[in-house]
Amino acid sequence: MLESLTRHFIADEHWCWFDDLYSPDYTVSRIWDEFVPNIRSGALAGESLEELEAGLMEIEATEAYQEYHIPSMIPFRDLKNAKTFLEHFGSHR
Repeated sequence: MLESLTRHFIADEHWCWFDDLYSPDYTVSRIWDEFVPNIRSGALAGESLEELEAGLMEIEATEAYQEYHIPSMIPFRDLKNAKTFLEHFGSHR
C-alpha cells in the first residue's frame, strides 16, 4: 500500500492537492498506528518485521520520500521505539 501511495504521489502530482482535509500522511499515520502496538508487543517480529523493515527501506529510496518526505509519519529506523501519531504529536484536546 505504501509503495502504491508513493508511486501515485509522483505520477498523479498529489503535492498539488494538499489542504486541511487531504494529506497522504493522514492515511499513512492511521495505518501506522495499527502496527506500533504489534511491534512493541512482539506480535510483529522475526521474518515479518524484517519484511516490513525491508519494505520501508524501499519506500525511503523513492522519489516521493526523497523529494517530498512522503510518507513522513513513519520512522524508518528503530521501529521498536516507534510512536503512534498521538504519542508523537499529542491529542487535539
